Amino acid sequence: MAYTSDLESAALKDEEQGNFDQALAKFDLAIKEGNKHAYINRGLCLINMDLDLDAIDDLNIAIQYDPMNAILYYFRAFAKTMTGDYASALADKQKIFELIKIDSNLNRKEADEAVRSGYVGLDNKYVSLFDDLEKAKAQIEPNG
Repeated sequence: MAYTSDLESAALKDEEQGNFDQALAKFDLAIKEGNKHAYINRGLCLINMDLDLDAIDDLNIAIQYDPMNAILYYFRAFAKTMTGDYASALADKQKIFELIKIDSNLNRKEADEAVRSGYVGLDNKYVSLFDDLEKAKAQIEPNG
């Protein structure tokens, strides 16, 4: 996927400041201009707006463009968890652990970043992320 455009960068800044509607409009424009990467960030913005089903749609598109990118499956699993679609979120989790076993430039870069962030490795990073996902699920369904 392409790198972040100026328009997408402005949208990210709006999102960071809590101006989600403005951010969403800029992500929409970036996508109309052909920035496929903006689907990822628009999906994350939609998650922040509690529009998880719309976020899943964007993340589905992002995955079509970059099917080997494990973090996209994590973001989608998070949105699916928030909608209560735990079985589908589990399928994404399984896909992540398949993908991170592949020796690729993306995984090496992600693994290096994970270690710099204090994780033992890439698999440890995702185990930790999924612990957070389980906590989110418990908040949604305390007795489930």
